[in-house]
Amino acid sequence: MKKKLLVLLVTAALALVALPMAAFADDYVAAIGDQKYPTLQAAVDKAPDNIPTTITLLGNASGDGVIVPSNKMITFDLDSFTYTVSGKTVGSSGSETNGFQLLKNSTIVFKNGGIKSTSNTCNVLIQNYSNLTLENVTLDGQQLAAGANSYVLSNNNGSVQLIGNTSITAPTGGVAFDMYYWPSNGYTDGVKVTVNTTGTIIGKIEYAKDNTSTDAAAAEKNVLNIENIQHEGTFNVTVNDANINVSGGTFSNEVPDAYLKDGFAPTLNPDTGKYEVAKLPVVATVDGTDYYSLAKAVAALSTATSNTLTLKADATLDSMLTISTPGVVIDLGGFTVSASGNFPKDADKNNNHLVDITADNVILKNGTLKAGSNNNHTLNVWNAQGVQLAGLTLDNAATYEGAPLVVGASDVTVNGALKVVTGAKSWYGINVDSRNVGGDKKGASITVAPNVTLEFEGQNSTGIYMENSAGMPGENVKLNFGSGVTFNSGIANFVPVVVKTGQSATVNDPANAGLQDNGDGTFGLKPAPTPVPTPVPTEKPSDNGGGAPAATAAPAPVLDSTPKTGAVSLSLLPLAGLGLAALGAVSRKRR
Repeated sequence: MKKKLLVLLVTAALALVALPMAAFADDYVAAIGDQKYPTLQAAVDKAPDNIPTTITLLGNASGDGVIVPSNKMITFDLDSFTYTVSGKTVGSSGSETNGFQLLKNSTIVFKNGGIKSTSNTCNVLIQNYSNLTLENVTLDGQQLAAGANSYVLSNNNGSVQLIGNTSITAPTGGVAFDMYYWPSNGYTDGVKVTVNTTGTIIGKIEYAKDNTSTDAAAAEKNVLNIENIQHEGTFNVTVNDANINVSGGTFSNEVPDAYLKDGFAPTLNPDTGKYEVAKLPVVATVDGTDYYSLAKAVAALSTATSNTLTLKADATLDSMLTISTPGVVIDLGGFTVSASGNFPKDADKNNNHLVDITADNVILKNGTLKAGSNNNHTLNVWNAQGVQLAGLTLDNAATYEGAPLVVGASDVTVNGALKVVTGAKSWYGINVDSRNVGGDKKGASITVAPNVTLEFEGQNSTGIYMENSAGMPGENVKLNFGSGVTFNSGIANFVPVVVKTGQSATVNDPANAGLQDNGDGTFGLKPAPTPVPTPVPTEKPSDNGGGAPAATAAPAPVLDSTPKTGAVSLSLLPLAGLGLAALGAVSRKRR
């Protein structure tokens, strides 16, 4: 009995000794090496200046807010645990509403865990002025006290990186993270934020400045680079020309073009309803530099050492492309330039051609221009001389009106095969049109080099339409053909050339390219010469007298090849060698 009582007393004593030890162990929140601290702030206070120090969270913990002063180099290893700001918050005098306040000239890392707040005075989970890295961290701001006016991570200075699998969640309407240029409070260095995380950022991304700064200064100092992100929210940007560069990620809202890094674009994923930003293919090169936009490549020609742009892939345009630099070569490289579905339809019809050439001595070759439903002309050459076209297909089939090629107050030479495709609403294939430009009466001409094929497809039977604008002198539009020019068309009732009724034009066909003047303002294709039939041999007469020899067939008319000035005419040379029975005696052989 005494032994049992002794055992019970010893056991009770050991339990009493153990209880204070467990309670003491639970009071430790963080450690620096083997040294443990009852609060996170106590650990921070023991970290030496400018010496790398790791503070490790010992378990899920809660407590007051934390201030990290200047000149610290601290890594907070949360070790898969969460620190909850549940008590007194921190901050500058009179604005103690922060969970963490990280001061300027410190370098701080949070990794491998979470931070949240349940305090009724916490409006900003982390107020940052330091160089800060968040790696594999979850910032949960759903219970921040200011609700829609809350900031989970507010950045006023320093360099910030969100990397690994870092996630931020703001309360409904709140800001996930911001960058605020604040020179009036002494933070003139600005903020640079780099986001490259596989985590999810929920809430607004804000980019702003104080009222003492210009937009240009804020855009220079505050830089936001988003390389990867899963973003549920919007951009709230109050600075013009903000320095935002998005080169990857998935977004619940389409990223504005102004924020996309050059060469990147958003694509709507129909399965998720999200916009995925990815790198575009190289579209063109100029001077060995790659461009992801044809418009930017064309613009680069104005300052390029080389005068040649080479297309490297099919390209789309969402507004009219104007080639305004003289003497450049646009080599389409066998690719197609087409209108996107976003191409605007301009009410005055002057700014919705697919491509405009407005400079002298431009060469456009080797590819296809395909206009869309909101375009009128496919290629418009306006007030430009010495323009050369070769190896092109100009497709106008989908447009609401216009022509595949318009030569207005310009001089164009076709040096290689040209194919034009018309649609139900196309005016005609090619329009050659003089114009009054700035008070100058300017003619228009198109010259087709020797041995070039002009091909016409589609639904308009007029090949080349020639007209003078009101007030222009007659014959101010010209069509010149070299030898061997070929018209190729399967269009019903096709008419190669039409001169506008009541007007005149010069059609030079010195080498009999194949046109004839129909005498009614149209020029048709010359009929193929009638082949000379092979003479039928005379039948040998029979013994009883035989028959008369067959008449010799008449040769085909010979076309006059003498060069003409003005409209081409068709004339016949005198008939000869007709060998008709009526013009000579019929002889018979005698035995």
